[in-house]
Amino acid sequence: SLFPNDLATHYYRGAVYDRLGNYEQAIFNFSAVIEINPEFEGGYSDRGMIYFRMKNYKKAETDFKKALELKPNWTIPLVNLGKVYFEQNKYSEAITYYKKAIESDPGNYLAYQNLGFAYFTQKEYDLAIESYTEAITLFPKYYNAIRSRADAKSAKGDTSGACEDIRLAASLGDTKAIDHLKNNDICKD
Repeated sequence: SLFPNDLATHYYRGAVYDRLGNYEQAIFNFSAVIEINPEFEGGYSDRGMIYFRMKNYKKAETDFKKALELKPNWTIPLVNLGKVYFEQNKYSEAITYYKKAIESDPGNYLAYQNLGFAYFTQKEYDLAIESYTEAITLFPKYYNAIRSRADAKSAKGDTSGACEDIRLAASLGDTKAIDHLKNNDICKD
């Protein structure tokens, strides 16, 4: 290695390997970052994300918790811990971490979106709609949240409200919503 003890080199190299999908090299470099500076929370958070992508949820959880130990209330690992628990069908734990992320950063529309997913999965459609609506309030053109809210409205039996959201998402360029309108008679005018 050209710069064996250079934290920035390993950190950026890890990020590049992550983008290339070379997770083993990304983990190697983020682990080097942690070895160089065990107090750098970013190394744990980013390595945790790699473990998450590899579906190694135990190691991802450990790294995200270490990042939070070093930087309490940091929104990124809070949201990512929610994702770890969500992927393991531990929805109440996921909800807890999404709520902590929102408490830490009330403007984090992705935390609200993910909270909505967790509520939706639990068939808590009103809470899901509320969470998606908050994500949309924070980012009005976020068509993923709009389409997700449509799904929750549909699950509740609110076809009219669901179609309104599908049309809105389609108007914002959401290809899934556009396909839905093309292939589904329910929302035809």
